[in-house]
Amino acid sequence: MEDKNYTSYPFSVDDNATKYQYYKFEFTANQGAAAMQLSEILFDYTVCDHEWVDGETQAATCTKDGFQKKSCRKCHREITTTIPKVAHQWVKTGQTKAATCTEGELQEEECRVCKETRWVSKSDEAPALGHVWEQTGTKAHTCTENGKIISTCTSCHTVVEKNDPNDPATGHDFGTDGKCTQCDAVNSDYLNPVPPKGAGTKESPYEIESVGNLYWYADKCQQYETAWGPAIYAKLTKDIMVNYDLIDRLTKEDYENNNNKFFSWTAIDVFTKTIVFDGNGHTISGLYCCSQNENNVGFFRNITSNGTVKNLRIADSYFYSKEGTVGGIIGGSTDVFVANCSFQGIVNGNKYVGGIAGDAGRSTDDGSSGAVIRNCYTQCKVMGSDTSKKGTVLGKGGGAEMSDCYYQTDVSADSNGQTIPAIGEVNEYYVTEALEEPVGVTAAQISSGELAYKLSSDGWSGEVYGEQVSAAVWGQTLEGEYKQAYPVVNGERVYTWKQDLDCHCQSKGRMGDVYGNKDTPQEKYRIKDISVPDLKWTPEEPFVYDGTQKSISLADTDKLPEQLTVALSGVHGSTNGNF
Repeated sequence: MEDKNYTSYPFSVDDNATKYQYYKFEFTANQGAAAMQLSEILFDYTVCDHEWVDGETQAATCTKDGFQKKSCRKCHREITTTIPKVAHQWVKTGQTKAATCTEGELQEEECRVCKETRWVSKSDEAPALGHVWEQTGTKAHTCTENGKIISTCTSCHTVVEKNDPNDPATGHDFGTDGKCTQCDAVNSDYLNPVPPKGAGTKESPYEIESVGNLYWYADKCQQYETAWGPAIYAKLTKDIMVNYDLIDRLTKEDYENNNNKFFSWTAIDVFTKTIVFDGNGHTISGLYCCSQNENNVGFFRNITSNGTVKNLRIADSYFYSKEGTVGGIIGGSTDVFVANCSFQGIVNGNKYVGGIAGDAGRSTDDGSSGAVIRNCYTQCKVMGSDTSKKGTVLGKGGGAEMSDCYYQTDVSADSNGQTIPAIGEVNEYYVTEALEEPVGVTAAQISSGELAYKLSSDGWSGEVYGEQVSAAVWGQTLEGEYKQAYPVVNGERVYTWKQDLDCHCQSKGRMGDVYGNKDTPQEKYRIKDISVPDLKWTPEEPFVYDGTQKSISLADTDKLPEQLTVALSGVHGSTNGNF
C-alpha cells in the first residue's frame, strides 16, 4: 500500500448478481522488501434497502408461463419473477372413440382458451374389451431359448409369443471346431489348453487331436528355453479347425488390426529347443495371427537346433506382422528341415514374406547346417508393403537349400496385381546351387492330379537332421465321392498316361498326359453300351480302347447313323465316329 496508513481503495461488487460470486484480495511485498507487515485491514461495505418499482408484466396462459419485471429506484437492480401457466378450461366436443382391446371408450375435450384437444376415458362403465387370442403358429426351440407358441388377437391382430413348456431349449452342441453344430455360437472354453496323449518322445510323441491339444502344445514348447535335453516330438492324429471359413469371413479391416472377430493364434516359439512336428497327413485350418510387434509370425515363429516340420498342411489361414517376417509354416529359421508341407491362405507383412517361410538361412558360414525345404507347395496370396520382400514360397533365402517345391500361379499376385516371384530375395553371399527355384503350376494342374504326380514321382526322398522323409507319400483322390482338389500326404497314388484329348474313340486329336488313380487307363474306357435308333447292341466282350484303334467294326453298320451316343465307364459323351 506504498507505506500509507489507513488508505481507502473503493471496490464495488455486482449488485445484479443472483448467485454467489467470489473475489480475491492479494497483499504482496515488492521492490526487494524483506518483509511485509499488516497490522490492520478494514472492510467497510453498505447494502441497498431496495425500493422496487413494477416494470413490464406478461400474463400467463394455459400454454405458456408469464413474467413480471421489477427494478430498484436506488441501485437500479432488476429482477424477473415467473408466473406459472394457468389450467386449461376443458369442455366436451361430443366426439367419441369406441372401446378397443386395450382401451375403454374415449371422449374428446377441447380447451376453450387455446383450443388444444385431448382424449379421455368416457366413464368406468365402458372399459377395454380385452384380447381374444387364437393360436396361429409355433416357433421351434433354439440352443438358448424355449420354443414359442404364437397367438394372434382376432380383433386387433396383435401377435404375442409365449414359451412352450413342451419344447425347451437344448443347450449348445459344440463340435471339434468350437462352433455349435446348431447355431453360430462359439465355445468360450474352446482355446483352453488340454494335455494330449503321449510323452513327447520319439517313441511316444504328443498326439494332437483337438484345438485344446494344439494350444497346450504351443504353450509347452515355449516353456523350453534352452537347447539341452531331449527333443520334443509331436504328431497330428486328426484334422484341426480353429476358425471356420476364415478367409471367406476376413475383411480388409481385419488385415492389420485384430478386431476380436476370430480366435487368435500366437506363433509357436520354440526358442533353441529341438522339435519334431509330424503333421501325419492332417490339416490345421483357420489360424488367424495379426501381430503389431512380433519378430516372426507363422504356424511356428522360428525353429533352430535342427528341428523338423513334415507332412503338414496349413489351410484357410491368415498371418500378418507389422514389424517381422511372415511365413505360412515358419516365420524365420536357420537350422530347420521342412518337408512334404503345404500352405493355403494369406501371408502379409512389411519385411520378408513367404508362403512356406519368411526367412530361411543357416547358422554357420561353412554350410554344415542350415534350413532345408523339400517337396512343398503353396496356394496363397502374398501381401505386404512396397518395400517388403515377398515370395510365393520363400521370402528370403540366406543359405537355405530347397528343391521340388511348387506354387499356384493364379492366386499369388499381390494386392496391386503385381506378379510375386517364388523367392523374394536371395543373400548372394550364401547362395548355392542347392537353392532350386520353385515351379509355378495352375489350378488346373493341381486339380487334375498333375502336381500330386510330380511331387510323388519327381520329389526328393532322404534324411535330414535324423528325420527320414519320402516323396512317395504324396497322392490325391481324383474320382468318386471323396474326390480331392489338391495333393495330400498319405493320399491315393496318382498315375499318368498318354491319351487322345479330343476323342476317346479315335486317335485323331491332340495327345496329352492324363492322370488317374489306376496304373492302366483301360478300365476307364471300356465301351459298355451303344444305343442307336432301332438297334440295341451290347458286346458280349466289352471293347477296350487302348489309345491306338482308329475304328470299331460292328454288325449291321448300315443301320448306324452319323452320330452315336456312347456310354463309357465313368464318362458319358457323344462322338461323331466312323464305327
